[in-house]
Parts: sequence; C-alpha cells; structure tokens
Amino acid sequence: MPSIPGEITDIIIDHLHNDHPTLRSCSLTCRDWVASSRSHLFRVITLERAGDARRLQQLMTTSPGLAQYVRQLVISDPNVDSSWMAEILHLRPCFEQLEGLLLHRVNFLVPSTRNYFLLDAFTLTTLTIQECTIPANYLIRLLCTNTRLRNANILSNTIVQPVSNDAERRIGESCPLTSLRIRSFLGRYIKDAFSAIRTIDLPKIHHLSIPIMPIVIDIGDASQLLHSVGPSLRSLHLSISCPSIVVDSLVADIGTNPFFSHLPLLQTLKLSFPPEIRSNTLPLLLSRILSQVHSSSLKELIIAARYRSHYSQWNDLDRVLTSPSFDGLRKFVLNLYFPPPASIGEMNNVALAVRMGLSKVESRGILDFHVYQSSRIRS
Repeated sequence: MPSIPGEITDIIIDHLHNDHPTLRSCSLTCRDWVASSRSHLFRVITLERAGDARRLQQLMTTSPGLAQYVRQLVISDPNVDSSWMAEILHLRPCFEQLEGLLLHRVNFLVPSTRNYFLLDAFTLTTLTIQECTIPANYLIRLLCTNTRLRNANILSNTIVQPVSNDAERRIGESCPLTSLRIRSFLGRYIKDAFSAIRTIDLPKIHHLSIPIMPIVIDIGDASQLLHSVGPSLRSLHLSISCPSIVVDSLVADIGTNPFFSHLPLLQTLKLSFPPEIRSNTLPLLLSRILSQVHSSSLKELIIAARYRSHYSQWNDLDRVLTSPSFDGLRKFVLNLYFPPPASIGEMNNVALAVRMGLSKVESRGILDFHVYQSSRIRS
C-alpha cells in the first residue's frame, strides 16, 4: 500500500493546528503522526480554574513526554479572590520549554498571587499582561527578573498601581526586552504604566508601540520614554488617540520637541491617527517628521488616518512627496480613508490623483507605495 511521505503529512497536520478533534484523531491513527499532532494539541495550555491545573498536573505526571510540546501558557482568573493558582507551583517542571505567558484578569494585589509568578524558573521570551491589576514595582520585577524575556505586551485595561518614589528609585533595574507594546482603553492607567517603565533601563529595545493621549500621555511623556530607548530603537508605532481639534497642537508639539531626532537607527515608523485629520495638517506633520528622522536609516513610513479633505486637495501632499527627506525610503503606506465620493466623476479624480502620487514616489526610488481609500459612492 502506498504511503504518504512524512513531509506531506507534517504540512497537512500543521494546517490543522486549530482543529483539535481532527488532531486527536490523527494522533490515534498512525504512530508516525503522534509527535506532529501533539505539538499542536499541547502548544497552548489555558488554565481558568483549579480543576484545569490539577488535570494538567495529572496528565503531565502520567505522560511526562507531553511537557516538551508546551510553548504558551494562558492563565485567566475571573475570580480575584480565588487561590487556585497555587497549583501552578507544582507544574513548574512541566514548563521547561515554555516561551509565552499570558496573564488575563489576574489580581496581583493579593500577596500570595505575586509569589506564584516568580519567572526566574521559566524560559519565557514573551509576557502578555491583559486586564490585570498589578503594582508598578511588581510589573518592573516581572519585566526584569527573567534574563531571557524579549517581548512584553501590556494591554486592555491593565491597571498599574503606582508606588512611592523611594520604591521606584530603589528598583532602577536593567531590562532585557527588545520589544515593548503598551495599549489600554483606560487612559488614566497608562500614565502609571509610563511612570513605571521609565524607571527601567532598556538598552536593547528594538520595537516600541505606545499610545499618545493628550492630557493623559502627551508628547513630552512619550519623548522622555523615547530618550531612554532611542539609541537602539528600530521600529516605532505611535497610536494617537485624541479629538481631531487637538491634532494641530500635537503637530506643533512635534515641531518644537526633538521627538524623533535622537533615534539614529529608526527604520520603521508607523503613526495611527484619530477619526479625522485636516488636509493641511497631514503634509505639515509629514514634513516635520521627515525633518527630524535620520533619512539614511528610515526605510518604512506608514500613516493610518481619516483624511478630512476633498479629493482635489490631494496635491497638498505633493511638496512632501518631493522632499529630499524621502531619499532612502523604500516603503511608504498611506491608509487614508477619504469621505465617500459623491459621483463616478469624483472617483475618477481620485484615481488620477493617486496615479500622480504614485509616479512621484516611484521617481524617488520608493519600491512599495500604497494608498487605501473608501470607494463607496453616496446615494
């Protein structure tokens, strides 16, 4: 009977990575398929209650070979008063190959909880904290304890409790992170997260994604953080969340604050804007950014914004596209969502304007240029 080459079955099983019933069937069908099937079945382990931890412990005890497949652990505890996470201590030997840890809705204000996540025993490279309540000094400890940690994500309504100045000064640790992403829906807590992060030395950071929310987190706050990571930063994503009326003052702040000038190795810059940006603001913003960044290093510029402009005003960008600061740029993406066109004729004007812009950037040697726009016609 002809057999399927192992390389082909591995590709098929990889394609089924989210189909657990089929993966279980594969592991029972053929001995040669067991390893590939188990690598997907046990790659991500989610624990939501004490029973989950006990069952996992029993499974790892009876089949210790399964531990080698666990790469990501998700711990989600909606009951902030529960103490079931003590079971995690008994599972540590199972996580010798663990790469990612996601902590969801975990209350670190409970002292016993904090003792369960001393990460020095883990081989973590990625830590994600989502919808948690955590003291700032313990957040710093999580980020700095594990020398293998490279990626940290602080997401979605995570509450960072501030600590005293004495405690912050006492920490001052060096952090091995190369990537840091901060995102939250509750702006008032981002301020405390920024204050905590600024107490850490981040000499190796390559990628940084942070929000800018005027009044809460302004250009000055972000600039202080960039100063501490600037020498090594290669990729920066700024998510600007504010009313359209504030964007003009924000652009003025960028003009007076040397926001990007101390990022000598910056290669990728992405800016995400609020619902609308005026036609004369975007060219001004681009020109100020390009006047500060090191044109010899910047390779990718990505702008996502809702462009509050008539299509005929596309030419406002001409002077930016012909700026000498574009020398060296290899990718330029504008996610500009224009108002819906009123007619087919207006759509044709858009197409003509985009073609004109494309010809300009092609003449500058930019190899990858995209403009995304709304094509819906108003009735």
